[in-house]
Amino acid sequence: MRRSIGLVLFLAGCTGTGVDPVAMTESAVAIEGVELTYYTLVSEDSTSGQHTGDTSVICNDLGLVGCYHKEFLCSGYGVAMQGTGQAANGSYVKYASGGGGWGKDSIWLADCSTARFSTVAGVTGASGRVLEADYSIAVDRTVIALGSSVWIDSEKHWFRADDTGGGITGNHIDIYEGATATRPSAGSSRVYVSSTAHGRNDPSPSSSSCGPTLERYPVNGAHNNGYDTNALTYSCTPNASSPSNSDFGPAHLGNDIFAARGTPVVAATSGTVRLGFSDPTGGNVVYIEDSCGWWYYYAHLDTVEVGADQIDKPIAAGTRIGTVGNTGSASVTSTHLHFSIYPGTYSSGIDPYPYLSAVEASACGGDPATCGSSCTQCVLGQRTDLLPVYAMNGWDTSCANRDSIVNDWCRIDAPACTGLRSGTCASPCGAGASCGSGCTQCVLAQRTDILPFYQAHGWDISCGNRDNVVTDWCRIDPQSCGAVKQGTCQATCGGGGGGGGGGGACGSGCTQCVLNVRPDILPFYQSNGWDTSCAKRDAVVTDWCKIDPAGCSGVKSQSCSATCGGGGGGGGCGSTCTQCVLGNRTDILPFYQMNGWDISCGNHDNVVANWCTIDPSGCAGVKGGTCSSSCR
Repeated sequence: MRRSIGLVLFLAGCTGTGVDPVAMTESAVAIEGVELTYYTLVSEDSTSGQHTGDTSVICNDLGLVGCYHKEFLCSGYGVAMQGTGQAANGSYVKYASGGGGWGKDSIWLADCSTARFSTVAGVTGASGRVLEADYSIAVDRTVIALGSSVWIDSEKHWFRADDTGGGITGNHIDIYEGATATRPSAGSSRVYVSSTAHGRNDPSPSSSSCGPTLERYPVNGAHNNGYDTNALTYSCTPNASSPSNSDFGPAHLGNDIFAARGTPVVAATSGTVRLGFSDPTGGNVVYIEDSCGWWYYYAHLDTVEVGADQIDKPIAAGTRIGTVGNTGSASVTSTHLHFSIYPGTYSSGIDPYPYLSAVEASACGGDPATCGSSCTQCVLGQRTDLLPVYAMNGWDTSCANRDSIVNDWCRIDAPACTGLRSGTCASPCGAGASCGSGCTQCVLAQRTDILPFYQAHGWDISCGNRDNVVTDWCRIDPQSCGAVKQGTCQATCGGGGGGGGGGGACGSGCTQCVLNVRPDILPFYQSNGWDTSCAKRDAVVTDWCKIDPAGCSGVKSQSCSATCGGGGGGGGCGSTCTQCVLGNRTDILPFYQMNGWDISCGNHDNVVANWCTIDPSGCAGVKGGTCSSSCR
């Protein structure tokens, strides 16, 4: 059951600058090295005789009003082969039926006069959505679910998974470009996959996924945070004679931390060194950027201990980067460090005081990570927003008061507290290890990222709701769910990809094979209310084959041909050469079925013959290689 996020904490986090340092967006799963290709819509302008030499037109016939080039409609380069194309008048034309199949040369339909076409509003993908150029992509639905939002790093914007394709398998994305190709070649990129809907120009996952975090206090020694009448009275922790405060404002986008000249300055957070130089205003300065795109600015340093060879190199929190001074515009003031935090643009800087206050215990060598009970340490380690919010609201966030802060948070946001203490922090907080079914417990023990992800999205992750959490995860990530349930957790989850009192031996041999090859099926049906117990597995597979005949035929005729008896055209269909080719190129049958071909057993030889005419090099490679003995 979903719940509202605690408004008390999030509203308290607003700084008045338009930046909410506590707000978080959904997590997006990163996939490295994804192959990118691009596909265009066949256009009449490029199929009006250029390929076959036939420039004739067909007018007011074949189900269409108006005139269209025969090559555009009926050739292997046009709509009859591609499925949909864009006419010269801008309309979209879709192949409907007829044409007598392909001639021996596969250049023309056997009987163009019997083919039927229609005009449509746009190109529709496998998801049922109309494809949008430079936004819709084709994916392997076992890797990326249809409807997912996908950020592609190399393209610098979001896309939507609207389509599939016979040649799109594994970590491969095909970007739809409409009728005009705009990119010169393929490539590869890191991508982020999200179940949350995103428009094309929404912020990237990395720029919007988290707020700033301090791991250490930047001045490593006695100091005074913020300008006041006692600014030159230094201490390790705030007290009556050396109070701590913020001097942030519209004309001063940071905090001044006063300390004796030469006091060490350290990196307050881990990140990447971006700059280290001298300028007239900041004097000797260092810039560090964290993994979420937040910048940390250290100014007026007496010395800089970051060399040119460290620019664009990682740096760990606590690493010494210089010493306190008064260089630049601070030359007439007392020695201090000017410290700022901003999201890429200095003018958008936020008040760093709440973050500084939360780690001030580390200024003289203390470690804020070891403050309070082990349960408190775990809670604050998971909810890094708590200390800054409490500091903003006037609380003492020093080491001795951490337990009190966590206790107060648990009072005002009991569901979130209970979820965290019984989930990620169950061991130090003494709760939650045996929540949910045996299968749920095993899954959550293997995938420790699930509960924090759901908690961040407002879910109740308390003991009584664990089974629901795992069920929902299996719905949005069926591939990973199936892998865990069939692998490490097979004994407790009953095998077969999940759910309901059965195992690897449930159903017919064909059913068992299909569910092993496609571990996403059972979680999908379970999340949609189906009974996926052992006795119902055959019925589940039968229904899946009805709603996804291409996927079913591909599995039954290839990986499962021995147990499924060919699946309507599989291991024993066609000549031995045909069987071998289809066994090695499992993408051929789904591709032809998607394009309207009859792929039943009796037509497999024709399918392979046609494929060899349109991809002679691929055909020759298979027939002359793995299948050389069968295709002699």
